[in-house]
Amino acid sequence: MPEDDIQKQKHLLRKRMLSLRSLISVSDAKRSDEAIRSQLLSLPQYKQAQMIFCYASTAKEVDTLVFINEALLAGKRICVPLCLNAGIMQAQEITSLNELSKGKMGILEPPMSAAVIPKHEIDMIVVPCVAADKNGFRLGYGGGYYDRYLNNYRTASETGHMAASENSYRAVNETSCRAANETSYSGASETSAARSTGNAHNDLVPFAVLLCRSQLLLDAVPKAKHDVCADLLITG
Repeated sequence: MPEDDIQKQKHLLRKRMLSLRSLISVSDAKRSDEAIRSQLLSLPQYKQAQMIFCYASTAKEVDTLVFINEALLAGKRICVPLCLNAGIMQAQEITSLNELSKGKMGILEPPMSAAVIPKHEIDMIVVPCVAADKNGFRLGYGGGYYDRYLNNYRTASETGHMAASENSYRAVNETSCRAANETSYSGASETSAARSTGNAHNDLVPFAVLLCRSQLLLDAVPKAKHDVCADLLITG
């Protein structure tokens, strides 16, 4: 399918899913947040991670602010996104939620003075979405920030740790998506021979975890050539 047609499909689906998300009650959202956070905190990848790159949630997204605070209290290092030019973001370290303030798009951001964390130091990335499918592909907000950020691990521009070709990186991701929720999805691979999850810093890329409310889970989302699949999908 032509790229323009895929983007049109995404645009229409994004509008529909954002409308559906707006109908989720506060109580249902809270239950979802708690279920997803419990699973996230129980992951062996979380327990082994030293540096975690996590989005700072907005009102309708799966909440990550409590998770960030708990991770900091547990002695983890946390970095959050700072959006720069169109589609470009960088990870900047915080030591407290009090360091965050609303940016021009109403998203909580770290101060410009916060330390920029090199990609090779990140062990785990927690990724937001508007919706997701059962194979770990996401429907984002259309800016391409996370796909660009993760795709950049394909190059060896920072260290040999990230020396993966475009084709080999996509092959790893398309065969390593796993579902960690209360039900097992037949479309998700439970194991992966392509990735070791036991030790921090040993993978080609950080372990990417996608958070999605169960009400916003789809059988499939339109996929463009640059789209990146998460390693793990958590719903609740």
